Order: sequence, then C-alpha cells, then structure tokens
Amino acid sequence: MAVTTERVAKRALTLAYNSHTMSAVKDISPRLRDAIEARRAALGIGKSELAERAGVTVQGLAPLRRGEVRAYQDRLKFAVCRVLGWSNDSIDRLMRDEPAVVVAGEVVSQPGATAGDPTVALRQEVTELALRLDHLQGLVEAVLSAADASRAGQAAAPGRRAARGKP
Repeated sequence: MAVTTERVAKRALTLAYNSHTMSAVKDISPRLRDAIEARRAALGIGKSELAERAGVTVQGLAPLRRGEVRAYQDRLKFAVCRVLGWSNDSIDRLMRDEPAVVVAGEVVSQPGATAGDPTVALRQEVTELALRLDHLQGLVEAVLSAADASRAGQAAAPGRRAARGKP
C-alpha cells in the first residue's frame, strides 16, 4: 500500500510541476511553430535529425517546435537557426511575429534584399564565425577546467606522500 501511496504522491507532484511550468509560458506563436515545421519539411529533415544536428534532445527542442514564446539560450537559437539555414535572429523575429531570414540561399522576407545581395553572404559568414567562436570558447573552458583540476590533484599529491613518509 505504501508503494501505491508513493506513486500517487509522485504523480501529483509531477502534475503540479507540469501545470506550473506550463503556466509560465507567456504565449504560443503560430508563426514560429509553423515556420520551424515548414522549413524542416522543406529541408526534408525529421524532428530527431533537427535536434541531433542542433546538438539538443528532441525534448529540448519541443518548446520551440510548439512555438512557445519565451527566453531561449542563444546557443539553442543559433544552433537551430544554423540547421534551418536562417539568420541567428530569425527565432527572435518569428516570436515578434516577423518573418525569418534565410541565409542559405535566397533571403525570405527581408525588405529590399535579394538573393544576390552581398550582405546575405556576409551575414552567413558572420553566423558561421559566431558559431565557431562559441564552440572554441567551450573547448577553451573545458581545457582550462581540466588543467585546474590537474594542478589541484598534483598539489595535493606531494602532501600525501610526505605524510606517509615517502619521497
């Protein structure tokens, strides 16, 4: 009977948590939801492939795919935009009910811009450089963290040897 009561309690907590987090969603943007699904379909990639290419889980991508309007991490937005061939600000634009900007190919919805516009190529290059910089920053942080941990381990090691009476 304790197991049943425990299961009921866990389920109640889960439902309370889910209803709380769902109520935190400010708005749903049909434009965001529809644009992501249409672009994904146009590129011929599935939900799991989009998530994999963006470096997130399908569940991590779900709020965006539902069109939830909220503050997303730049890393997530930029990765999804990169996979979909959009400019980095496209998700923010869609949440403001503005059209996305396609950087791989022709520009969709940027007034006055054409596919041959030199700013399109420049925007693509800046987007790619920003993603590389973000990746490199993560690598540098990981290397520095590992070096700090290694130094901390080496600093502690001589003290242990001396305490045991070994050189």
